[in-house]
Amino acid sequence: MDAIPPEQPVRHGDRDRPGHNSGWWVVVSVIAAATAGVVAVLVPPSTAAVVVGMTMMAVGAGLVLAGQRRMYRENRGEQLPWLGSPPNSPRRWDCLQGTGGPMLMFGTLPVARTLESVPILALPFGITAAFVVITALTQILHNRGAVGALPERQISGSSPPARRRR
Repeated sequence: MDAIPPEQPVRHGDRDRPGHNSGWWVVVSVIAAATAGVVAVLVPPSTAAVVVGMTMMAVGAGLVLAGQRRMYRENRGEQLPWLGSPPNSPRRWDCLQGTGGPMLMFGTLPVARTLESVPILALPFGITAAFVVITALTQILHNRGAVGALPERQISGSSPPARRRR
């Protein structure tokens, strides 16, 4: 009796692939980032400006971290290059990271302008530096784990690896 070939998922073209960005999502995210920038620049220094800035920073950080986490999950078991796109990148443009990054950076402006004891560029540069360091550390840990975990990874649907006898 012949072996039955494994089932393949049904593909309905490029439109149904996971992570496909339709054009209107990109337009909405760019408009959201530009609006956040305009609000950050035009809000006069006040307590409300600090609240708006802190909210923008929290939302932006959450969006960027969600995008990073999704990228690490999609590339589980593979090393990520320091320059260039990851090996498994189903999106042409990531709306989470593309909107969250500018929103995080623009959120620092009203907070920095309201705090008069801190130079106006110290807060944006400090948060940017901290964010770059955190992102670099998570990529180092991902690549380190990818090297150690690669041989023992199991592809879904395959049989478990054979145990070694001692």
